[in-house]
Amino acid sequence: MSAATPTDARDRWKAVESNPEVFTNFAANLGVPEGKCMFSDIWGLDDDMLAFLPQPVMAVLLCRPSGLNKVDRPDPESVYGDDGAPADPPFYMTQIDELGNACGTIAMVHALANTVSALDLADDSILRGFLDSVAEATPLVRGETFAANERIRSLHNGTASQGQSAQPESEASIAAHFICFAFHDGILYELDGRKPGPIPLARCSADGVAAAAAAAIKTYFMAPNPDEYNFSMVAYSLVPPA
Repeated sequence: MSAATPTDARDRWKAVESNPEVFTNFAANLGVPEGKCMFSDIWGLDDDMLAFLPQPVMAVLLCRPSGLNKVDRPDPESVYGDDGAPADPPFYMTQIDELGNACGTIAMVHALANTVSALDLADDSILRGFLDSVAEATPLVRGETFAANERIRSLHNGTASQGQSAQPESEASIAAHFICFAFHDGILYELDGRKPGPIPLARCSADGVAAAAAAAIKTYFMAPNPDEYNFSMVAYSLVPPA
C-alpha cells in the first residue's frame, strides 16, 4: 500500500475551529470529566483582558497564520538556569505528516496531558488509554500511535464538523497552524508538533501562565509580523475543587 499523500492526510484529519465550545466538547468525548477544566476565548493580550480569564490558566492555544517571519527563541540554558534541563520534561508529541490538519487536536492534547493528574481520567477513557500507551515512548512514536488511533481520529473529525465556520471543500488549502503554550514545573513551554521538541521560553509561576504566554505571543509572533492580524487564542484553565 502506498503512503498517504499530504492532501490525503489533511482530508483524513480535518481542521478544527479555534472555538472554546468545540474544545470543551472534544475534551469531554476523550474522557475528561465535566467540571475539571474549561476553555475560554482570549479577546486581548493586555493585563486587563487577561484578568477576565478563569484561573488557574495552565495553557494557551494559539492559532496563527502560516508563513510568518521567525524570531529566535531563548537559549534553553538561560531558561533552565544552573539546574539544567528538568529530568521530567513536559509531555510532547510530534505531528507527523500523516496527521494532516490535526494540529488543533494536538495542541489541545498537549494542554490536557500536561495537567493530567488534575483531570481524574477514568482508566477506560480514550485519553487515558492513549497517554498510558505512550508514557515511555519518544515524541515520534507518540505521533505515530496517535495517527493510528481510529477512535481519536473519528472524534477529531466529528469535532471538525462543529463550530461556526464552514468546512472548506478541500483541507489542502488551510494556511493556519495551532500550537500550545503550556506550564510545566515552573516553566512556560512552546509545544509545536512541527518542531523537534518542547521549547522552554520563560520561568513563570502557576498564576502567571496567561501573562507569560501573552508576552511570548507578542514577542515571537505578533511583533515580527505587524501586518498580520489573523491570530486566535484560547485559554485552557483548570477548575478549582469546590
